[in-house]
Amino acid sequence: MKKDWQFQMNNSLAFENPFRIEQGLVLSPLAAGTWPVQENSYLYWLARRKFRLDTAPSSAALAVVADRHYEVFINRQRMVSQRNYFSGDRYLYRQDHREAEMAAALTAGDNEIVFLLRSDAYKNKNYTYCHPLLWCELSFPDSTGLTAVFSDAQWEVARLENWRPLRACVITRSYELAKLIPEAECGLRGTPGKAVYSHPCTLDPETLPPIYKWTEKPQRTDTHRPTGILFSGTWATKQESLCFDLTEIFRTGSDAPALTTVLHLHQETQIAISASALSACSLLLDGTEAASRDWLPGPDLMRQMNYLSPLAMVTLPPGTHELSFRFHAGHRRFLSWKQRFADSPNIAGLWFRLQVHGYDQAALEWHNCDGQTIRPRPLDCSTAESLSARTAQCDRQNVQQTAADSFTFLPTGKNDRQFLTLAYGGLKKGRLSFRIHAASAGRIYLSYGVLAGNGAIDCARNRKDAVDIIEVPAGDSQYEAFEDRALAFLDLACENFSGRVEIRDLALHERIFLDPSAAAFESTDTAMNALWRASIRTAQLCCDEIYMDNFEREHTQWLCSSPPNIAAGYYFFAGNRSKADKTLLELALHQRADGELQGHAPGFWGERPAYQCHIGLYIRAVWRNYHYHGNLTLLKQLLPTLKKILSYWENWRNADGLLEDLHTVWVDWGIHMYSYAPVDN
Repeated sequence: MKKDWQFQMNNSLAFENPFRIEQGLVLSPLAAGTWPVQENSYLYWLARRKFRLDTAPSSAALAVVADRHYEVFINRQRMVSQRNYFSGDRYLYRQDHREAEMAAALTAGDNEIVFLLRSDAYKNKNYTYCHPLLWCELSFPDSTGLTAVFSDAQWEVARLENWRPLRACVITRSYELAKLIPEAECGLRGTPGKAVYSHPCTLDPETLPPIYKWTEKPQRTDTHRPTGILFSGTWATKQESLCFDLTEIFRTGSDAPALTTVLHLHQETQIAISASALSACSLLLDGTEAASRDWLPGPDLMRQMNYLSPLAMVTLPPGTHELSFRFHAGHRRFLSWKQRFADSPNIAGLWFRLQVHGYDQAALEWHNCDGQTIRPRPLDCSTAESLSARTAQCDRQNVQQTAADSFTFLPTGKNDRQFLTLAYGGLKKGRLSFRIHAASAGRIYLSYGVLAGNGAIDCARNRKDAVDIIEVPAGDSQYEAFEDRALAFLDLACENFSGRVEIRDLALHERIFLDPSAAAFESTDTAMNALWRASIRTAQLCCDEIYMDNFEREHTQWLCSSPPNIAAGYYFFAGNRSKADKTLLELALHQRADGELQGHAPGFWGERPAYQCHIGLYIRAVWRNYHYHGNLTLLKQLLPTLKKILSYWENWRNADGLLEDLHTVWVDWGIHMYSYAPVDN
């Protein structure tokens, strides 16, 4: 690995002196220079070491340097579960763990320590990778005569091939296909028990980025259980949706463009309708409004997917019924862009996508408000992207609730598809886990949503296939997510099972880094009280571990978020000043030699110039931190950084004293359509 660091330390006090690896070896399952090559997913791997202790230690401390995520097991008991989103190619962290349970798990005689690691090969502008690596030291501070255990040549490593392959990556969120292992064959936390171990490759510590000390640890872990069943029953998905070109529907002189068809029913029938989530329309049945949607996509169509979400579910008597969609005039602004984009129904705003459940879609004839025939374009749907558009026969009899966190699916026919939608009483986040007992092998789709209705949740807001898929073996198995998920509703949809499926111990484990302080607010206005509570919760979610844009989105600090988050830290979270300090120091660490400061840390934009507004926000963030917390030492420490920013801007000052011809001012939320073509994924 080439040692080539683009940043320069503008202030030697920004971080403590980097940690140097002087004892032990840096282990890897891959030789240096072979990662990522053609890899665009991530690599799960194991590292283990057996060792002997003369006596049981009274205490134990574990120091770890790894890229990137890891779990630690001592004598098959999990001691540490760590998720990291730092920039491995700029710097690494040494993380220290000293839990009481760690010493209790060690015994006199034979012991074993095992790491389960995940190294990520994909990256975006601020999510970068390093070579898969592990260095660790297990020491016994309060026990005399016991020698520390280092990562060395006596360790073994094993790659976990095809265990949890990446299905989709949405910015920095990963959606997996988890292939569970039967308990009789599984290793740690469901890993393959027959993994093939080999001698590790080693890396030269001098080729690694600087290693700094990590100080952020959660204050506690909260466990969330479902508050109730929202929907349950059997389900079906149509593998084809109907896509209507909105230019044809709006090719009329009417002020109320419409899409109309007629249903001929011989008996009472339940009709479920799913339609483009990014649309503005009203659904009329026999002239009466049955549902409406008012959510037009923004003018930037580059990333707007034309995905389906449930719109209405109605029961109609026998007879003839008119079904009509009336479209808002706001759709017209997209029509002039028709020729500038690929002719694809996947693009929101230009096409209206529809599924009608409970009626033969192929038998429907569609017309605009002038009576002209409108012919849809069929578009195939995968099961994953159809989950939020399914028709549901809601029947609680197919699900038996045995406890608040345990459920049994009772089969009503061979290979029936069954689902269960659970409410969590508000927005929650964390890592999901549950145990499964299945009479046969099958598949479970896990969907996460904040909106629910008409028998389904909107699980595709960020991407059409934003669903985790679990391949379940017959017998007992256990699922544990590797990533945090945010949700108000959880949907479990089962298919291909031919017998009972039991879900037990369903839990969502949330690490709490920021606790509300003694600050309080209460008024006679119930809306203001709710706003206060929502604000604290939002701050907890979006300022997790470090101040960041959003815990699911970027996994990193953003300068535009720092000033308000520093205020939130003062008003809501007393005693957490160090987190704001850490953010400002990390941003200073990434200042370029010419004074430019990136809009986020860790990482760089590559060749893209920095946002000038972000550079200015850094000065504001430093001042606000001092204003709220009075940390004069930090202010003095960062003054050289501010001076270099001002000196950089002097290069762009004109004769009138104004700044001009800067690279960028603000583009992040601007309109990209003039420089990018839309894509389908």
